[in-house]
Amino acid sequence: MSTPEQISQYMSLREPQREALQVLHEISATLDYKTAPLDAVAAIATDKSKAAKPVKFDTQFPSFCFALATGVGKTRLMGACIYYLWKTKGYRNFFILSPNITIYDKLRAELNAAHPKYMFVGLADMPLPQVYDGENYVRFNPSQMLFGNPPNIFIFNISKIFAARTDIEFKFHKFSEYLGASFSAMLQGMPDLVVLMDESHRYRGAASLA
Repeated sequence: MSTPEQISQYMSLREPQREALQVLHEISATLDYKTAPLDAVAAIATDKSKAAKPVKFDTQFPSFCFALATGVGKTRLMGACIYYLWKTKGYRNFFILSPNITIYDKLRAELNAAHPKYMFVGLADMPLPQVYDGENYVRFNPSQMLFGNPPNIFIFNISKIFAARTDIEFKFHKFSEYLGASFSAMLQGMPDLVVLMDESHRYRGAASLA
């Protein structure tokens, strides 16, 4: 049984979620996104995603979008993708961006293993992730290595790190003596950082693309 099939079975994924995870697997199976040239990723994505037109990235890194109907279970698929990349690629750092406070609070709640809609439900070998959000991220210790190699999940609401006003500077972007850089710069320096954006169509503004 393939890894996507195992994940789909353990998490009881619905068919649209299964198909999305399978496409991610077909694109990712022979790639290491940390080193693969962008044009090589685009070529494989064009072939495996069965896109009507050749895939072209408008970013300097591979960027994929899952188009799922409301209510299908995007959060569960997000958990499946995180687990897949952690399990098969060894990636440990995941940054989740939410478009508003309501979704931010919902995602934070579902990252709690006691929640009935826990993001990683059914994945017995998934260690409890280290979760950092807009309230506690200053406690993150980049040198800390915990037993079991758990993933680090950073979850933020876009309003906590970006604003239309130019006279506002969030702590997220300020230099920290504890980190030796700003938190945003530290994240940018992570070679395995995976960014997941809930309702990604909302993030095309100049500020969020900077």
